Amino acid sequence: MADSLIITTPYDVSDHLRTPEEMIAYLDAYIEGTDGDSLLIAKVMEDIAVAQERMREAREYPDVIKPLSELRKELHQEGLL
Repeated sequence: MADSLIITTPYDVSDHLRTPEEMIAYLDAYIEGTDGDSLLIAKVMEDIAVAQERMREAREYPDVIKPLSELRKELHQEGLL
């Protein structure tokens, strides 16, 4: 049997939280699914804070800010990440 190589790419959920409704749904899902695990809920809150900061930066600098997911993809393709 030949060895198989699994190629992965970086994933950051905060790259995909684009609206307040998505953020609320993400938080609600974790609250329901974690039985109130405070460490996991704290991580979700951090993800939401990062997403909110990115939204703020995108509004302030629309011609400068490249979506982080695009930048990560480029860096990964160039072997820099």
